Amino acid sequence: MPSIMLDAGHGGWDNGAQYGGRKEKDDNLTLTLAVGEELQDRGYDVLYTRTEDVYDSPGQKARIANASGADLFI
Repeated sequence: MPSIMLDAGHGGWDNGAQYGGRKEKDDNLTLTLAVGEELQDRGYDVLYTRTEDVYDSPGQKARIANASGADLFI
């Protein structure tokens, strides 16, 4: 099975959209981790650009993805 790298987007100082006390960065991370768990349960090797509230630039994320050897980047 292919390995999949999931990118939650935003993080750290970059909140993304905000409304009613919710931050896009938090919702993205929660969803990304849940999708990753589902994929792992189905036998996929799942990698992440982040699993906690940190910011990496798009360039840093590209370097992380390229260094990981993942087959897919989502």
